[in-house]
Amino acid sequence: MTKKSAVEIEDQAIGDASIPVDAGEQLEHEDVQKLGAVEVDVTPESQVIDAGAMDKELPEEEQVHTILESPDSLAQREKKRTKRQAVMPEGYTVEAGPWERIFQAMKRGYTLAALIVAIDYPDDKPAWMLTFRDYPDIRGVVPAGETDLPDQRLMSFFVGQPINVKIKGLDRENRLVACSRREAVAEARTRLYDEVEEGDLLKCFVKAVVPRSDRSPERLLLDIGGGVLVELKKSQAANMLSQRLSRQYIPGQSVMARVTRIEPNKGIVEVSLKDGDAWDKANIKRGQPISGTIGAIRSNDDGELCYIEPDGWPGLLGIAPLPDWDTFRRRMRVSCKVVNFVGAKHHLRLYIVRRLA
Repeated sequence: MTKKSAVEIEDQAIGDASIPVDAGEQLEHEDVQKLGAVEVDVTPESQVIDAGAMDKELPEEEQVHTILESPDSLAQREKKRTKRQAVMPEGYTVEAGPWERIFQAMKRGYTLAALIVAIDYPDDKPAWMLTFRDYPDIRGVVPAGETDLPDQRLMSFFVGQPINVKIKGLDRENRLVACSRREAVAEARTRLYDEVEEGDLLKCFVKAVVPRSDRSPERLLLDIGGGVLVELKKSQAANMLSQRLSRQYIPGQSVMARVTRIEPNKGIVEVSLKDGDAWDKANIKRGQPISGTIGAIRSNDDGELCYIEPDGWPGLLGIAPLPDWDTFRRRMRVSCKVVNFVGAKHHLRLYIVRRLA
């Protein structure tokens, strides 16, 4: 519907009449009919006429409606529409829209929490796709170069996990924002180097359990704060050496780690999930019956040897000759007797008595 404040109608498409109309003028009923119009509202302050509403030969959806009213009426209506409450109640705040808040986060360099929901391949290059809890209709994109990962093949291990990002660009038309995890982690790393000291105990999250490959052994990726990642070998992370790390840890698991080395100038920080040396704490006696799990079977000049982790002292590995009176394999539980134990030398000799279920 088109609105005008005109004071004259000339040759309307719906009739041959040409009748000048002054704003506020009271039209006679016959003049209204000549215009093919309907009086909508007539008051001392205004006169509103809908020209075209009487064009009955056209379907309603095709009728042309032209609203004419006095300037005074328009001014009053605009004033009512734009008038706002001058004094607001206590506690009232103006809520900015999601795009305004995203823009302010980008402008001020704020860090936002996001969830990695998928990997996409814009321009045939991998990128994380993100969602934001506070902005459900906006998606984020983190290119491989902005993930802060040493190898883009690790990107898939992070799908389904929360991360922190900085906003780098906005695309309102496609409801997308360009993000950088690298910049958010760099900021956290600076704070961590300033605040953390060797010997500190940190609350950490497991981000990934990376399986063994031709290039590297099985390892754990640990978030020690703000997305700063530390890689741990199995010997540094495993509670039980005879079990795979994937059987002992899951992504998102909370663990406590001790800072064993930190050199900010070299960008080095190392942690351990083991509090002290398990060999120093062990109190194993010669001739003592113990149970354990075979972690590996190896051959040497003296024959085949079993590496056995005692159930009561996880983290230790004892050595026993492989018996020839039965079949033994990795991860099989066995009953043993202690031949010799020297904790200071990390030495534990066993012999296998029997298999266990």
